[in-house]
Order: sequence, then C-alpha cells, then structure tokens
Amino acid sequence: MKRLKNIIKNVVITFFAIILIIVIAGGGYYFAVTKDAHLDENKINNSTSYAVSFYDTNNNEISNLKIFNDKTIPYDSLQKHTIDAFVEIEDKRFFSHHGIDYYRIFGAIKNNILHPKTKQGASTITQQVIKNTQLSSEKTIKRKLKEFKLAKALEKKYSKEQIMEIYLNSIYFGNGAYGINKASKLYFNKSADNLTIAESALLASTINAPSVYDPISHPEKAKTRKELILKLMKDNGKITQSQYDDAINENIKITRGKNFTNQYNKAVISEACNILKVTENQLKNMDLKIHTYFDEKAQSLLESSTNIDASQNNLFGSILLDNTSLGVVALCSNASSPIQNLRRQPGSSIKPILVYAPAFESGKYYPASIVKDEPISIGNYSPENANKKYSGDVSIRQSIAKSINIPAVKILNNVGINYSKNFAQNLGIPFDEKDNNLALALGGFTKGTTIKELADAYMCFANGGNYSNSMFIKEIYNQNELVFKRSNFSKQAMSQETAYMITSCLLSTSKQGTARRLSTLPYDVASKTGTVGTNNGNTDAYNICYTTSHTLCTWIGAKDNLHPMQNINGANYPTSINKNILSGLYTLPPQNFSAPPTIQEKFIDEDTLTEGIINICENSSIKDIFSINKLPPVINQNLSLNIEIDNFQNNQPIIKFTANRANIYEIYRKNDNNLQFLKEIKFNNGQIEYMDTSAENNKLYEYFVVIKNKNSKVESNHIKLITS
Repeated sequence: MKRLKNIIKNVVITFFAIILIIVIAGGGYYFAVTKDAHLDENKINNSTSYAVSFYDTNNNEISNLKIFNDKTIPYDSLQKHTIDAFVEIEDKRFFSHHGIDYYRIFGAIKNNILHPKTKQGASTITQQVIKNTQLSSEKTIKRKLKEFKLAKALEKKYSKEQIMEIYLNSIYFGNGAYGINKASKLYFNKSADNLTIAESALLASTINAPSVYDPISHPEKAKTRKELILKLMKDNGKITQSQYDDAINENIKITRGKNFTNQYNKAVISEACNILKVTENQLKNMDLKIHTYFDEKAQSLLESSTNIDASQNNLFGSILLDNTSLGVVALCSNASSPIQNLRRQPGSSIKPILVYAPAFESGKYYPASIVKDEPISIGNYSPENANKKYSGDVSIRQSIAKSINIPAVKILNNVGINYSKNFAQNLGIPFDEKDNNLALALGGFTKGTTIKELADAYMCFANGGNYSNSMFIKEIYNQNELVFKRSNFSKQAMSQETAYMITSCLLSTSKQGTARRLSTLPYDVASKTGTVGTNNGNTDAYNICYTTSHTLCTWIGAKDNLHPMQNINGANYPTSINKNILSGLYTLPPQNFSAPPTIQEKFIDEDTLTEGIINICENSSIKDIFSINKLPPVINQNLSLNIEIDNFQNNQPIIKFTANRANIYEIYRKNDNNLQFLKEIKFNNGQIEYMDTSAENNKLYEYFVVIKNKNSKVESNHIKLITS
C-alpha cells in the first residue's frame, strides 16, 4: 500500500514538474517573442481616419473617391441593439473579459480537436482591433502571441466603449465599405445611428466573411446568419420575443447605395493592392497618394447614360479607355461584384478579335473576300444565323456589319482554332483548356470574357495593332516618395494593315450595320455589337466602339439564365447608351481614322469573285482596301493576246498562250475557208497548252483565239501551218 502511495506521489510530482517546466518555457518563449511588441497608439487613433488620397487624370484631388473615409459614428450615438448584435455574434463576453477570452479559447481548442473539419476561431473584438491596426495578417504563433500582449495593453489604455467604437468604425463590411456608417449608407442608404434591430443584425452577419455573407451577392446566406444573430439576441435577453418577431418579419430593402463611382473606387483599391502586394486593410492605413486616370466628366456621362436601363432590372456596366494614355478614365456598373472582373459570354463581339483579325493577318482573307452564307455542318457542329436566314455569297465586310454567324465559323475553321486563339491571347483574351471548338467563333466560351478585356483588345485596333492592357493607376506616392509609376509598355500584336482593315469594317458596321444608331455622330466611330441569346430571350448584349481618342464598351446582362432579357440586344440599348456617352464626351470632335501608307484601295474583278477567290483588276464597279504587302493576284484586263504553236508531237499542233482568270478563251481553226470551233477555256490562270488531236496530215490550217470578257472581245494573232 505504501509502495502504491509513493508511486502516485512520484507521478503527481513529475506531472506538476512537467507542467511547471512547460509554464516556465512557455513564459520564456512568450517574453522573447513579445518583448519588442508595443502598442502604437497613433495607429489606433488613425484607424478610422485613413490617409489614402486619390487624384484624377489632371492631378486634382478627388473628394468622392475616398472609399475608406466616412463620418465616424460615436459609440453613444449608436442604438443599444446595434452594439448587442455585434457582441452576440462576435464576442459575447466582450464587456467582461480583459482582452482575451480564455473560455472561448479552450472551447475552440476542444471543438477543433473533436471536429477538425470545422475550424473555430477565438479572437475577441479587442484582438481584432489589434490585428487590423498593429500587426500583419500572417497566421503564425509568434503573431498570435504578440496579439495577446497588445490586446491586454489596449484594454488597459482604452475603455470598452472606446474599443467598440474603434472596431465598428474600421471593420470591413464588404463591397468596399469600411466602417459601420459607410456600410449602412451602402446597403440601406441611411446613417448607422438609425439602424433597426434587423438591419443591425444583417450588418453584423457580414463581418465574419464579407465575401460569403455580403447581402448583395449572397442575400440568402446573409439572411440565414442574420436570423441566427436575432435568435442569440432573444435567447440572451437582449431583445424581447415581440422585438424578435418584428425583426424576423421586417422587409429589409437593400439599396446598393446610389454611387456608381464606387466601382471605380474598388477597382483602384484592388489594383493598388496588387501593385504593392498588400491587403486592403494594410493599404487603408498607409499614407498614400494614388494618381489615377479618372475623368469626372466622363464618369458622370457613364453614370447618367447607363442608369437609363436600371429600371429594366438588369445588370449593366460601361468602361471607357483613353487610347493615348492607356488608362481607364471611367467605370460604371450596378453589379455587386467588380465589373472589370465579371466574366460573361461575349457573343459576336469576339468575332473581330478571334476570327476576322487573325484571318486578315494570315493573308488568306481580305475585307472583300466572299464567303458563302449557307447551312453547314462541320463534324457534329451545325451553327445557325440568329435569324435562321441565309444570304448566299457575302463579303467579310458585310458579314461583320450584319454580324452573320456562318461566315465567322467557316473562316475560323479555315484559318485554324489554334492560330486564332494564339492571336486573341496576344490581345489579352484568356481561354479555358476546354475552349477548343468552333463555337468560339460565336462567343461560346467556357468562362467568358470581361468588358475590360474586350475594351483592351478593341483599343489595340484603334492604336494600329499596338496592344497594352489598360490600368486605373498612373502613379503611387508613399508620403512624397514615388513607389510606382505606370509603364506604357505595348507590343505589336498585329500589323498596322490588319488593325486598319478591321477598323474599316467596323466603320461600315456603324454606318449601315448592326451599330447604325451611331451613324449620325459627326466623326468616325468604329463599332461592333454582340448578343447572347436563349430560346426565351437574351442573356447578354454588348456594344463596343472606338474613336481615334477613346474606346468604350457597354454591356447589359440578365441576372441569371432563368430571367433572360426581352427586347434587348446589342444593336439597341447598348448602342444607344454608347451614343449618348460619345455625344457628350467631346468638346472638339476627335480626328477621323487615317489609313497607313501600306493600305491601298483596289478594284476587284467581279467575274472571278467567289468563295475563296479574289483578284485585283484595273477597273471594276466594286473596290475595297488591301495591304500592299499581301495583295491577291492581279488580273490583266488588256484583251490583246499572242499565241504560239508547236507542231511536233505526232504531227498534231499544240496551241500555247498565257490565260487570265478574268477572261474566256475560244480556240478556232480555219481550213479551206471552213471555220471550226475547237475549245472554250475559262477561269484559268497561267500557261495553257491545247493539242489539236483532230488535225490531219499535209493540211494547211490557220489557228487563232478569241478572248472575251463582259465588256468586249478581240482576236489573237493568226498562225498558219502545214501539218506533216
């Protein structure tokens, strides 16, 4: 018995010794790691008044681009139920702990051991303030220990009310809204001091994971979490049963805010974070001056023009680029996610990029090339025109202007999918690994494109084949030190001739094609429309247009495929919106497009013009532009002809001459004043040899050729010979 007691005693002593060693070692490690961690009160005090400043394209400070800044709401101005909503879901013992909630820590450890797939955090509101103002976002034990120390220091320096005020006025609520007042105005169009119980719970529901519980993008998830918060408030006596019932049944109307400029703000912040490789939370506490390409007049035009479709309950967005600076001067959308990143099917707007520009660059096609518009099947793919009608022989210029589908599919098939994809990728168009079929010609992408990618590609046409992706930011200064300057690097993605031929075809589209609503503008506008349709309506509609100065892309889209748009296509609303924007954009009209010296206008031989065949001639009723570096064959319309005759093979004459595809050749012979027709030759180029197999020995023959076209006919020289 005594031995057993000694064993137990030794085990207990050993256990406590181990615990003591762990405590001492842990304490030493804690001291070593946190000895240099000190509370920076300047960061605490500045956490709700951010130093980031924005400047427009003319280097004027922009007051309405202060995405982070808004009125700070004092703690005492907030409703008690607003405070309670955040405490219940984020830190229910906030008013009783001293910065660290040990009960919650042990509970989280237990949960994470028993349920490893559902990780649970244990950060208090105090810790979150420290994490957002004092430390990096790295997830390490060292950072966590520093957080513990600084959280305790914060609790000693500031009251609970002060900490809660700092927290609510700096936390991120999604959609670019930092601080409870900014979020309240964005989602409810009201100040945060007037929030209802239900609205308070909805805002509190977002902060754990704004990208998951954002009430604009994920209303159902936000509603479920809001109801959880309301139940916690009721169960813990923060609200009565009656208040709970009213809050559950309250119809909260999400306003999305009224400032479309917010999309430009968010794009600038996102680009700045990518450039500097920091988080938004880190960026907002930096003393930065961000110089953008923002143009307030252009932005106002986009907002007022695109808003005409807001009543249609559809999504829309417009982006305007400056072709010289390569900057985004205006961006507007009512979409909840960043419009410059939103991928949709491009429809026919992709044709100039993926089909026709590669075709011109390959030298196989020209604007005047004929393609037969007819029902086709290539493998298992049987595309159709949008109107289910077919036009027979049409030129590429006509195909682009009228946005006909069949010629686009035929050309992509002939030029090659891989060649065309590589070409489009050089213009910034991304492809999924599954994008390897002819449906690409009509915009059938796996993931789609963004309006910014489309606008960048079309800007390449406007800039003579030079491609560069547009940017929102010119320069960034940290205090007065330049830390980023945009490089206007560009690459020659296609020849000047190809770029101009596309522009010429798109000018035709604006004058008499699907974008003819732009035809009354008093300067050159190149344009292309695009529509993506279903059996029940359209899901996407585009107009992309450019002048020598700007490139503009407007998109209207259905919220989902279950609610397609009725009576909206690329030719109507998007084109009208772009016309409104362009009509107000210029004080002086932009210059018209000018062809490079290597582009020349040539007459086209009508007699030989057919699918796959085009010839240049000296005179005709039709003409178009060509690159002098890739000219098709030239037809000589001079009808003079000299023939030669060899009489050596089996004593049978061979008539030789050079034919031209534009002409018809009839071979004749005379014998004793008897005229005989021998052969007609047409649609042939080059050397012709015809053997007169019916010639008899020891006969005098006279041979000649009659040359004809639709305008005239002449005879060649006559040759007499005696067969032997």
